[in-house]
Amino acid sequence: MRLLAALLCALALTGAGTCAWAEFELDRSVDLSGPPDRPPPGRGTNYLVVGSDGRDGLSEQARKELHTGTAGGSRTDSMMLLHSGAHGTTMVSLPRDSWVTIPSYVDPNTGTFHRPTKNKLNAAYSLGGPRMLVRTVELNTGLRVDHYAETGFAGFVGVVDAVGGVEMRVDRRIDDPKSGLKLGKGCHDLTGAQALAFVRQRHQEADGDLGRSRNQRAFSPPWPARPPRQVSCSTRSVRIPP
Repeated sequence: MRLLAALLCALALTGAGTCAWAEFELDRSVDLSGPPDRPPPGRGTNYLVVGSDGRDGLSEQARKELHTGTAGGSRTDSMMLLHSGAHGTTMVSLPRDSWVTIPSYVDPNTGTFHRPTKNKLNAAYSLGGPRMLVRTVELNTGLRVDHYAETGFAGFVGVVDAVGGVEMRVDRRIDDPKSGLKLGKGCHDLTGAQALAFVRQRHQEADGDLGRSRNQRAFSPPWPARPPRQVSCSTRSVRIPP
């Protein structure tokens, strides 16, 4: 009984320590409070999930191996609205080239006021970071964004490797020099690096960015932990048009 009690205490302390570490590591700098004209709260919870091409935390060698290039700054090429409510969970992609209205803003560098204007959705992030992106999504969808989550290349690779990889099935061979992805037809147990290449590649897609969004949604549903063969790749597959 003493041994059991000690073990339970150790597990509790480990769990608490892990939660405290995760809480400390999270960057909570994105404040969604702002203009009073935000859409009213709805039923359920809306998350804006963003994949940026931020290269923070990647060494030169890692950038080379992951075929990330050396572009500075960050762009939001992958955006999804995730809704969780009484009737389940739904997810919709927001294509980066969507022609939307960018709300008015003041340039923090020059102090210049800019009126609302038309532009591509991914321009919102470059103009005003996460808050501007959230404002733009809310203005054009009428939905209130309750939470914002963003990860860069290093974070994406780390998450996939942390769960032991993800099984995917593709219906034809993929060889994309741009992303570095090489996959044969059939089932694959993707590592973090392969998964990053899979959700990034679009040059092999007949539908370009729309095809890439389809791949990202196919990859996104929750997956259980290892061993991998507990997951049938038939439940996570993507049909790639020729």
